[in-house]
Amino acid sequence: MLYRTIRGIITVSRAEALQGARKRPIPVVFVGTKTTSELAQQWQSRLSELGFDSAIARLDVNNNEQGNELLQSWFKDVNTKIREMGMFPPVLIGHGEAAWRLCQKYVANEPLSGLVLISGPSSVDPQTLPSFEFEPRFPILAVSEAPRFLIEDEIDIIQEEEETTEKKNQQQEEMNQVLNWVQENF
Repeated sequence: MLYRTIRGIITVSRAEALQGARKRPIPVVFVGTKTTSELAQQWQSRLSELGFDSAIARLDVNNNEQGNELLQSWFKDVNTKIREMGMFPPVLIGHGEAAWRLCQKYVANEPLSGLVLISGPSSVDPQTLPSFEFEPRFPILAVSEAPRFLIEDEIDIIQEEEETTEKKNQQQEEMNQVLNWVQENF
């Protein structure tokens, strides 16, 4: 079943695990700024097939807020939606630079079962979206270079392929690798 909530700062689409699929108690929340409807639907379909309830949170970057104010608004809205999903800490999948910052803020303030960071920061200005530090006490996967705030020995890393392949195929391969990792760890 699909639920949709539209707010000024984020758009959240929720999907429950398919009937008959092994129901896993940990929700998976995919967070991104440039997540297309097609990509969101693919992630939710695959997670549903694997027995996970999921949510896609699309962050709105086109508003008047900036920096800490914007990050705090995103955090508040995403945190509210995650609390509505269930009692277990989620697995967060952050796709893109702003989503990485939101995931860092979330993990610095709330419990988490796992963290996946895809296509992360290359040139984010710390003044615009500050970074947070936390102690990783849960599985972490980075699909790109290891973030500077984490020690490479403490996380799993999948190196992003060069953009020589078609973007859609690359997204599909990333999704497959991430979902295999999620299935193995949860």
